[in-house]
Order: sequence, then C-alpha cells, then structure tokens
Amino acid sequence: MRDASRFELLDIKGDCFDIIIASFAQWLKGEYRYLFIDCLGFGLSENGTTIGEKIYVAKGDIIAAANENGIEAAVYDMKNLYVGDLYHLLSELNPIVAEFDEFDCRWRKNYRKLHRKHFVLIFKYCMEAESFICTDTIPYDNSLKLSLEDITLSAKKIMCLWENAHPISSIDLKKSLSYPIHTFSSRDKFGSIWERLHLFIDEMLTLQALEAESHLFADMDIVNMPLIWNLKNVQFSFEQYRQFLEFADFTRTKDLINVINQIIKELEIAISVLGLSIIRKEQFLSIEKVRLHLRTAVDSMKEFADILILMGS
Repeated sequence: MRDASRFELLDIKGDCFDIIIASFAQWLKGEYRYLFIDCLGFGLSENGTTIGEKIYVAKGDIIAAANENGIEAAVYDMKNLYVGDLYHLLSELNPIVAEFDEFDCRWRKNYRKLHRKHFVLIFKYCMEAESFICTDTIPYDNSLKLSLEDITLSAKKIMCLWENAHPISSIDLKKSLSYPIHTFSSRDKFGSIWERLHLFIDEMLTLQALEAESHLFADMDIVNMPLIWNLKNVQFSFEQYRQFLEFADFTRTKDLINVINQIIKELEIAISVLGLSIIRKEQFLSIEKVRLHLRTAVDSMKEFADILILMGS
C-alpha cells in the first residue's frame, strides 16, 4: 500500500475530476498546472432538456496531459471487477478513484435529482467500521464512509494513477498554444466558437428558457442547477488556463493574464446576477444585464484569442 499520508486535495477551481487529477499530479510530480494546457472551449449539445444541459466546456483530455508528463492511468469498468480485484487495487495503488452517477449517491444533495458524473477518492478499507474510508469533493468531506455495497452497486468505474520515470515535459510555445488556437479558430455544426457563444446568449438565453430551468430544478441548490454549474465551469476553464500560463511563463503571459482576469470578472458578474435573479424569481428584470456581461466577456475572449494567435504565428 502506498503511503498516502501526504496526499491532499488541491484548493483550486474546477469540477471534481479536474481537482482529483490535479491533486494526483501535485502529489506524484510536485506540479499540476501543466495539466490545464488544453482546458479552454465552449460547446453546445443537441442533447439535454434545458438550456443549462446544452452547454459545456469543450476542453481537452486532462488524462492525456498527465500521461505525457509522467503519470500513468488505468480505468476499470466495475462490471468487470470482482470484489477481490477492488481490494487488490486499493492495497497497491491507494487512493483509487471511483466514478459515480450523482443521481445514485445517497450521501449527496443531488441524490435522485440530477444525473452528473461524480468522483470520490477511496483510501482504505476499515474492518471495524466495515466501510471504505473516502474523501468526497465539492463540498470537501474527508470523513465519508461507503459500504462495499455502495461501491459495488453504484460505482461505474475505478481509476488508478501512478508515477512513471518520465519527467514533466518542457513547454514548447507553439505546441502548447495549438489547442486553444484551434478552439478559437475552428467550426462545428453550430458554427465558430463566436457563433456558438452568440447563439447561446442571443437566442437560447431567453426568459422562457430561464423559467423552464428554474421550474425543473426548483428543489436543487442554485449552484447545482445545470445552467449555473456549466457556466461556472466555463469560468473555471479560464482560471485553470491562467494557472497554466503562470507555469509556462511565456513572454506575453502578463498580457494574456490581464485579459483572462477581465473574462473571469465578467463571467462572475453574469453568473452572480443570473443566480440571484433565479432565487428572487426576477429573471425578467435582469436577463439583459446578464446578456450584457456575457457579451463583454466574449469581447475579451476575442482579444485573448487575437493575442494567442499572434504568439503562435
């Protein structure tokens, strides 16, 4: 069993998976910011009932970034794991990561309310308590105890991460900028990223859409409402990229960070106003203010993209 006494979850912005993987990188390699090299994007999906369920961060693969920088990962489907396999993985590579559908997590507020991937760290099995000693994320809880039944019946996958001998790669300017430049330059069935953003702001973000989302998720904490949660993840993606830039320390890092700070500020204001309007049932009074701050954020994103493209040329 590995000595996990110094393993700690990082206090950073992101969803639970990003936080867990970054925490492994910090523990195993002593650095995590390189993981956020491909974290920027904005996507629209045809799936989902509400406007919030149709938006997401179209980010790159954080596991691929870890693999390229000395961290190996293996994923196991719980359907193919025997109980003995689970104990063996835990004894060799603790902590291990369990993936759940939050809808099935009886200990969480979204139990039976919302389908969303959720990840938990499993550190060891306690014979006396007949439970696995776990750490939960968002909100942080290092006293979580799950039964064998909780794991075997509700967990979807198990992931293990460990260090190999490869060092953290040196940063190549053009290579590291290729993903975000592609993100801001490419098109999909919804158009360019700018067309996707304006489609969301101008046509999808309507009073009727807000009322529908509010009604469907009325019994849920506001932060967990898909629209708020997914917009927060867009904001978090820029905060993560700011961390990557600080790690990479390019010549024009300060220019980019200044623009990112403006993007984050405008997104934060838009999300806060949106959340308050939903809580107070005053969407009709604030929807234009939300749109205004989102459009200002998009203008700053264009400035940010222009600097990136110039740096990568």
